[in-house]
Amino acid sequence: MASAEIRRFNSRGFREYAARTVMGLPLLLSSHIQDPTPSLALNSVTLPGVASSYRPSHTSEELRIVDVRETPIELPTNEEINNPESSLTNEQIQNELAEILKKLDQNPKLPSVLKRGFEKRHFVEDLKIYYPIYRRVALAYEIPTMLLFSQHLIETGASRKINNSLYVGAMQRDPRPGYWPDEFANEAFYGKGLEDLAKVPGQRHPTDAREIAAGAKILRIKIDSKGSIYGALKAYGAAADYRFNVYNALSQTLE
Repeated sequence: MASAEIRRFNSRGFREYAARTVMGLPLLLSSHIQDPTPSLALNSVTLPGVASSYRPSHTSEELRIVDVRETPIELPTNEEINNPESSLTNEQIQNELAEILKKLDQNPKLPSVLKRGFEKRHFVEDLKIYYPIYRRVALAYEIPTMLLFSQHLIETGASRKINNSLYVGAMQRDPRPGYWPDEFANEAFYGKGLEDLAKVPGQRHPTDAREIAAGAKILRIKIDSKGSIYGALKAYGAAADYRFNVYNALSQTLE
């Protein structure tokens, strides 16, 4: 399929296409840098280093998660996702959230498969609080919504465990000069007109919305420079394969 054709896909159509083929060839995540165990076929998902697996109930046998780690991906633009002239309404976001929670009900083992002590109730709590933030920020920076959720989970357990020793905030931003200082975070937040997200109730820390926006801007920069989501995750922090597998599992199961 030509690049121009891919750009005409909306985000869901693109994922369905990418889940079946990259450059016309079906692929599986069959190797891992640290662990050669086959991983992440959607009809029986196994993450590296995790013994348990699960079978998502709403997927077909032929749908598989694709290894796109080093494959350049032309992400959908705002125009392809939604009309940028009119933001998503609260009702639309809540309807999307209801569908995601329904899929989580169909796949209750997903949180435990992702390790780190996650439970279904944690995911429900996290998504009810933060999904409106993820969705708006992801739209602003033209990145997948579940990429923000996965990074937020991995970095701080969705702001449950924030360590402000060297890195700060929900997405563990490096605030040192020459990296991603507070001025960068403010620009990422206020520069995109996202400041109303600070009022979303239930956030575990008062800077969560701003830090999620900063994390999204960092990811956007790194996707553009590295040419792929995997490349961006590798540049963002350690354990790139785990980060990518968590993102893929969340994206293919909940979106």
